[in-house]
Amino acid sequence: MGVASAGTAVWLASAYPDAYYAFDPGGTQVGEFLVLAGALSAPLLLHAGAEAYYRLR
Repeated sequence: MGVASAGTAVWLASAYPDAYYAFDPGGTQVGEFLVLAGALSAPLLLHAGAEAYYRLR
């Protein structure tokens, strides 16, 4: 989910550079997509780190 959100944010920012701003109170915020991607990827990264720790221990 995080990868999809980040990919969507990057694609929207590159496809329509004048329509999306990181901090625009009235428009769509690409920053929100990136924060959402970071928040949703945190549990995945924690799980991957714990699994790597126990496998390489």
